[in-house]
Amino acid sequence: MSLPRIARLGIVCIVGIAAASIIMVKRANESASDGVMTGTGSPTEPVGDTNQSASSSSSSVTLPEVSERRLPRLLDLGSDTCIPCKMMAPILDQLRADFDGEMDVEFINVRKEPAAATAYSVVLIPTQIFIDRDGRILARHEGFMSREDILTTWKQFGYSFDVDGEAQTAASQQTAESGQDVERHFEVLYLHPTLRCHDCLVAEENIERAVNAQFAGELESGYVGWRSIDYEMEENRELTDRFEMSDRSELVLVLYRGSAIESWESLPGMLEIGQDEAAAAAWIVDMFDAFEQANLDAPPPLDDEGI
Repeated sequence: MSLPRIARLGIVCIVGIAAASIIMVKRANESASDGVMTGTGSPTEPVGDTNQSASSSSSSVTLPEVSERRLPRLLDLGSDTCIPCKMMAPILDQLRADFDGEMDVEFINVRKEPAAATAYSVVLIPTQIFIDRDGRILARHEGFMSREDILTTWKQFGYSFDVDGEAQTAASQQTAESGQDVERHFEVLYLHPTLRCHDCLVAEENIERAVNAQFAGELESGYVGWRSIDYEMEENRELTDRFEMSDRSELVLVLYRGSAIESWESLPGMLEIGQDEAAAAAWIVDMFDAFEQANLDAPPPLDDEGI
């Protein structure tokens, strides 16, 4: 017995729709495959050595931002708040002035342009990236980097720049006249786990306000810094061991020599005192003054040359 006409038409329609769906899925997969971006030039190699030494990149990556003047390019990725980043600023300015027409020097604030941190695989700041005339990454470095080390790194890749001794002398004199030891500087670290209680958030807010109010001049000069750090994030895990963190919030005063930690002290009672803004302001000033006095009055640890 033959199927009614309407039933036959229904079967034909179903088969047609199924065939069309298969063709559309196949074309979509082909389009997705063809649309994968390759060779875009965005650097994705792993971050260089964490011991603050420059290292050659494992592959030659062509960047889209080739210098318009076809000059070697120094790219510094940091922020306007971290201490080593602030220490880099006058060095970058001096390099930019001394070698205009020979080297492009660029600074990117990753706090304002977080996409740049992702594109360049930045984990720690500051990070310096050395790029040749054709936009290929030659080397990268994490942490503070002196002018001499920057020029030495360029020389390793065949780029020699004439060092302007007069400019160096002027820069050194300016640093000396500032009245502060740029090698030794302090940071107030608020270390916390990802999940925090209400009192912890109140304490952080009040203490940050106190630091900004009481140390405005020192923050501006880079002598004192403030950071709130989630120590459970992968890039901050080393802090868990260094500062003996274990599922709690802590306020830590840190003394640096350059980018290396020279001394640190955990401040007890932060959570309770931090609930009152006025009390937090008086407390943080007293604790900082005592820490600064104890450490700056004591001679710094001797290095190998001083023994």
